[in-house]
Amino acid sequence: MVVLALLLLIAYHNTQVCVWITGLTIALGLAFASSLDKLAKDTRWWILSRRQRSRRKVEAILEAENILAVLRIAFTSRRITIHITALSWFLVFVASQIGLAVLGLFYSVDVSDKLALQVVPGNVSIANMSSVQPLGFVFSDSQSRSDQEFAANMYGVMSLTSMTGIRTREPEIGDLRLASDPVLFCDLDGCDFIFLETLVPSNPEEELADMASWQPIMVATDRGMSISTKCESYPVISGGDGSSTEIVYRRNTTDGKGQEDVHVRVPFPVEAEQTAFMTNISTNCGPGCGTVAVFETSAKDSWFYSCNTTAGPVTNGTIPEHEVPEDVRLLAAQAIALKGLSVNTTLSNSNLQYQVYPAQSPFGTPLQGLVQAMELTMTRFAAGVIAMTAQVNPETVVEGLPPMKASSLNIDHWDYIWYVLAAIISFQFLFSVVVAFMATRVVIPPEGAISMAKVLRAMAASESSDGIEWIYRSRMVSADGIYDLYLEGRPRGGLDGKCIWAWH
Repeated sequence: MVVLALLLLIAYHNTQVCVWITGLTIALGLAFASSLDKLAKDTRWWILSRRQRSRRKVEAILEAENILAVLRIAFTSRRITIHITALSWFLVFVASQIGLAVLGLFYSVDVSDKLALQVVPGNVSIANMSSVQPLGFVFSDSQSRSDQEFAANMYGVMSLTSMTGIRTREPEIGDLRLASDPVLFCDLDGCDFIFLETLVPSNPEEELADMASWQPIMVATDRGMSISTKCESYPVISGGDGSSTEIVYRRNTTDGKGQEDVHVRVPFPVEAEQTAFMTNISTNCGPGCGTVAVFETSAKDSWFYSCNTTAGPVTNGTIPEHEVPEDVRLLAAQAIALKGLSVNTTLSNSNLQYQVYPAQSPFGTPLQGLVQAMELTMTRFAAGVIAMTAQVNPETVVEGLPPMKASSLNIDHWDYIWYVLAAIISFQFLFSVVVAFMATRVVIPPEGAISMAKVLRAMAASESSDGIEWIYRSRMVSADGIYDLYLEGRPRGGLDGKCIWAWH
């Protein structure tokens, strides 16, 4: 049944799945019935070897090649043992067929709501990650650097409306996804973004006309990006209330034997109970890595952070359209501090940008030097930029394996199925053992018309069908295991112990 379930997952329609199940169930029933018929044929010779019988009874026993023939013998016989044997044989046969038929009550074939089929090459729709395109009512084929910076920061804030999953529950390739399902999965070490693929409808007008199929078939892929942040925090000992453009924070010396004070100029006075994120867009700390300084103002407990956020390359990308350019990754890493325009600062540096978030906002909440909390905040913002860019940008069509609806076999009662199959196999094994034991007491002739004719030639040559009883004999004639198989005839009630018909 496990193999059957795996085979059925590759079917396209429920009808095909039901046909497969019905066909295999019928085949199993026929196989069991055939095995019972084979056991009946082998049992005939043991029965014939037990005692002498009339020619009519011998012929009736030899004709018992299937369950119907066994029932005919029972109807024409007066012996209670034959009735019990035939009834038992019939009940086992019927019970096995009913058990196989009942299997159909324990499963259902439904449209899969978890997995999609991806087996036939075709076209799929994927996110166009070539740039960070601003969201608006007016679309342009060309966006300036400042436009993308503004959009990146906006997308990071907007991403808070999307669900965030945990890394241990990331979807696997082929898993069906809804628009409301998370694509970001985070833990304390960072966040992963999982790329999706969508089926390209062959006839969009027809698809949209059917309201039941307006939802596109969208699946997770094995492509993803990892975003992480590393921060260091330092207590601010001067200017921490934001009233000055210069602050002083204290850190350990490089040799670790003492502490030193570091003076830092900030681009503008920051009000108390706010958090300022600052970055220089002309520098980076590596491919897809941006450096952001954070100043957390407070009248009592102010902190300064130095952070490096890295948006890694796409994993498992196979074509250029799968990749995310390095400049887009850098925008995501610096997005929390970007404005999209040059700002007037006391430092006269046009490459310096900053954003200020109040303490009541998710990104301005005072963290009081908690490095891990700041790392998670900046990582989530950068990952949100990637996720929103993939959602907002126009999609592009590439070659791939389009996801299609699949059928799944749902088993409601595995225990009942195992009971039915175990009972059928047990009965078949028990009968096989019994017949095998009988076979050790008598040699069973090989199948075929010629072999049967040789065994029956003495009875066939007898001119009289009355007054003679027959018994099956097997006599070894060679040490190599060669036997002489024949029917031996004896007069009924006379000449006891003397054979009158036995051809060898």
